[in-house]
Amino acid sequence: MSKIFLSKLLSLGLLLCFGLGLAGCTSKPVLHSIDYTETRNTEPEETTSAETTEKSASTSASESSSTAETTYDFSKEFKAGLNSHIEVNAKTYPVVENSPELDGLKVLIDQFLKDRGLAGRNDNISIVYEDLDAGLRYSYNPDTRYQAASVIKAAMGMVVAQLTDEGVFPADMAITYVPGDHFSADDLDTSSLGKLVPIWNLVDNAIINSNNAATSAIFAYFQREGRSLHFFLDERTGTHYANDVTLSAREGIGLIEQLYFDKNYPSYQRVIDDMSRSTWGSFCRGGIPVPVSSKYGNLGSLNHEIGLVWTNKPFAYAVFSNGIPAYDVLPELGALLYNYHEGIIQAPATEPSSADQAEQVPEAENPYAPTAPSAPEEP
Repeated sequence: MSKIFLSKLLSLGLLLCFGLGLAGCTSKPVLHSIDYTETRNTEPEETTSAETTEKSASTSASESSSTAETTYDFSKEFKAGLNSHIEVNAKTYPVVENSPELDGLKVLIDQFLKDRGLAGRNDNISIVYEDLDAGLRYSYNPDTRYQAASVIKAAMGMVVAQLTDEGVFPADMAITYVPGDHFSADDLDTSSLGKLVPIWNLVDNAIINSNNAATSAIFAYFQREGRSLHFFLDERTGTHYANDVTLSAREGIGLIEQLYFDKNYPSYQRVIDDMSRSTWGSFCRGGIPVPVSSKYGNLGSLNHEIGLVWTNKPFAYAVFSNGIPAYDVLPELGALLYNYHEGIIQAPATEPSSADQAEQVPEAENPYAPTAPSAPEEP
């Protein structure tokens, strides 16, 4: 059978696979192209035109001589059995949940939800806020499970970071760009199909641009190596994603905790940097006037976001929602969390009466409005 026929057959198979999609990640157009043929340089180099030509020739020669992707026997790493969920003793960090010290935030959020008709609807919204330095956490409905959508891409990046820092993957780890049927492929890079590409470039594109084809290529690599990434994510990050591709807000805040506190994995910094470079600003991040490292998820009526907010004393949030006017509610919620954390707003001494609840707050005095609103960038 000729190589040309095999290539055409592969392309046809990919087009059929991508029509399926897995309900777990969103599809967004790529806003910034990423060169899959080179690893990302953190510091620019100054080169002459002759040096550039020489480097290009060297790269082409290297690519032509490299015909096999890096492989690893994952069975050496974990107990055998892809079909049995293996609990991991995920690292935990000292935290006091729903401490009286956060009663003021509880009053503010309760009123916020009442004002928007969301109070008591535990299948619609989950909110977790954490003062990372103080070890104080407020949670509202933290254990309801939602389809993870693209939030799972942050966890995927964390797994690659761990395997890189442990020496399981080489620093220049390359895999074949052959996405599977796990995610839609409206952002497929046809020019890279079947070629070796750095796995970290795929991670960058998956997190920064929420690129589904890049994500699918990483999932497909693990599958080829005989280890479902769904289970790997659970074992490595403490989530419970594998059973039904769901996450909770509690698990979402746990991912941010690991990224912020766990210094055993220096490559987590690259994941954080990618989250900082995300082009999406239409959810909680849109109401926060300081830098935020976040990953959103958007799938149908599902709208989620986990974030690390870089104030003088950083805080974290995880907000998962289903069937709410997210483009209006979530930026206001982000502003509320920021303004509370910074002491800009405080809760009233007592909970408002029913008459107070009915009173409309003038827009200019709305405490939930972003302190420094900016037009969100949508992918």
